[in-house]
Amino acid sequence: METTEDLGAFRQRARTWIEANLPPASDPQADPLELQRLLFDHGFAGIAFPSEYGGAGLTLEHQKAFFDEVAEAGRQVPDAGWVMVSVGMLGPTLLDCASHRTSCAGCRSCCAATRPGCSCCRSPAAVLTWPVP
Repeated sequence: METTEDLGAFRQRARTWIEANLPPASDPQADPLELQRLLFDHGFAGIAFPSEYGGAGLTLEHQKAFFDEVAEAGRQVPDAGWVMVSVGMLGPTLLDCASHRTSCAGCRSCCAATRPGCSCCRSPAAVLTWPVP
């Protein structure tokens, strides 16, 4: 486990970032890909994924704290089902079942939303065709 950041410190850092960067829930829904990329660019996508796979290397408690702060602040996160399925279901499955190379490519693509619709969620067989670095 890579966890080095105290949960309380993380929560405060997340709260500050959320308030400064995520649109209010009362605004029209932002583009889910743009929101996911924003989260990734600032280290808040795949919070519990190992850093070598595109995540923050923190714990599920850190991930829960982030989303608790989002809810408390009344801010938006990606609402498209395929974004959350990518990070919430596909990524953990790759980490558990796929080779290191496939996990690196797949999890990073999901976290960063670099594949439109994280294409594997629209066509599960597509994950088999991902280019692997």
